[in-house]
Amino acid sequence: MLPVFSEVCKIISFHFSPDVFSAVELWHSLGVPLLRLLTGLAAGLLVANLLEALHWTRHIARLAAPLSRAAHLRETAGAAFALAFVSPVAANGLLSEKYNAGLISGRELMLANLFNSLPAYLVHTPTIFLLIWPVLGPPAALYVGLTLLAAAGRTCFTVLLGRLLLQPVPVRPQTAFPADTPFASVQRDIENVKLLCRDFAASPCLKIVAGRIRSIVKRQSQACFAPGDALRRACRRFAQRLPKLFGFTAPAYVLMYALQHCGVFHSAELWITDNMAWLSFLKPQVMGIIALHLAAELGAALGAAGSALQAGGVYPRDIVLALMVGNILSTPMRALCHQLPSYTGFFRPGLALRLVLANQGLRAVSMTLMTVLYYCCS
Repeated sequence: MLPVFSEVCKIISFHFSPDVFSAVELWHSLGVPLLRLLTGLAAGLLVANLLEALHWTRHIARLAAPLSRAAHLRETAGAAFALAFVSPVAANGLLSEKYNAGLISGRELMLANLFNSLPAYLVHTPTIFLLIWPVLGPPAALYVGLTLLAAAGRTCFTVLLGRLLLQPVPVRPQTAFPADTPFASVQRDIENVKLLCRDFAASPCLKIVAGRIRSIVKRQSQACFAPGDALRRACRRFAQRLPKLFGFTAPAYVLMYALQHCGVFHSAELWITDNMAWLSFLKPQVMGIIALHLAAELGAALGAAGSALQAGGVYPRDIVLALMVGNILSTPMRALCHQLPSYTGFFRPGLALRLVLANQGLRAVSMTLMTVLYYCCS
């Protein structure tokens, strides 16, 4: 990625001369958002490492155990699902740690990523609702409800897909230690020794040996799982992963920034705007909402929607349909500009691209189905 980063810097220096694009403007438009993104990713990675070091993932996974078992997913996916209600970035960090350790396969990683659709959307639902309600009023609840149903549908579809593609996870006996640690295998060996002692009425000395082995393992585990040791292990693992996180995320973000300011995305937006004849089922007054949804963030589209609603000639149904269509058409830009730089910090670029394409592709399909359903039923 370093050669790509150097080439991107050349592009920026060529297109943005000091007269046109000052260092202050570059800092506010590129440096501050990139710093905010890297800080959020680093915080999520640190949380994931702490949860892993303290072995709390197994307890968190119990919150989503019924759904993860129904989808034939391991405890890791359940823990990431529960963690995504608080921080989707930390959930991705947890999945990345387990995948790099070889504890989940690529197929399980893909399904676990799709499985987090509902909690990842619920994290942003209050913000979206509070942003839309002052502008649109009651139609805001309808729009947020439709997008929420689409997110729930993606998670349910992933459960069905997991049942078709994955084998059921074998139920392991409950042990005092997490199943993915060497202490669990030692404890199973101890249980086998105890069974031998019971079944064959062996010498009492074997029972004494088994008891001493158990006490030794417990003392070692308590020392290993102590908060201080766990914090040191988490910080050490965090320090190992941080250069990779910055080394992939920063160049990807700068590349997207350069493409945006060179007009690549603007040209794509103009092409989509000029070829919206197939949207004849929408009123002409709401076409500006879709164009602004493509060209800018949701706020600009909401401003146009509120203005069109107050001017008359359109109904709340037309506004909701326009926002849904704009949300669908902006999927490629959202995937490239926002989600891909974040994923490249946790996964290899090729794997990150596949995860983003699967995530946003399923999102677009679910939103399209909800839009068609609402159009037919309203």
